[in-house]
Amino acid sequence: MMPLSKVKIYRLTVMLEEKIDYYAHGRRIARHDPTRRYELMSLKYPNSKNDKGVRQPLLPVLDDSNDAISRSPLASLIEGQDPDEIATNLLNPNGPWTLQLQANLPTCSSPIHFTCKHTRSNMIISHWIKIMIRVERGDDAQMDKGKRKQFDIIVETPVHILSVRWYHHPHIFSILTLLCAV
Repeated sequence: MMPLSKVKIYRLTVMLEEKIDYYAHGRRIARHDPTRRYELMSLKYPNSKNDKGVRQPLLPVLDDSNDAISRSPLASLIEGQDPDEIATNLLNPNGPWTLQLQANLPTCSSPIHFTCKHTRSNMIISHWIKIMIRVERGDDAQMDKGKRKQFDIIVETPVHILSVRWYHHPHIFSILTLLCAV
């Protein structure tokens, strides 16, 4: 996504949502379970007690000190990458900023269910990855009176959650081995 004007990013959150629908005869919905949300990752500056509600933006990095990036919540994202390239990218006040994130899914022992969208099933379990970006208009030419409004940009896409044990099934493993050999 490319913004049309300057923005400041205050929070970046990645969530997994699970929705379960139960069906009765005739494929009518009999019941909905409440949507479950699992936070996979959240990046924001922590509130300090003397800020009085003013939070520092994640991007652009406005701090002029030498260790600004190492003190930023974005420091965990630059591991294994060229630090000079990342510093140039993040310290650019105008963007665009490129971030590569890895959000880990909950483990098998978590209460998350596997995706089930079988047509004959009386229960449909569906999942979505939701990326939420909290932004504020960053151009100082149009100053608003008082506190500036922050907006949430939400990007949502469906995903399929499978069991980690499906890969170890002998029949599937032999098919995957044959397909990879071709």
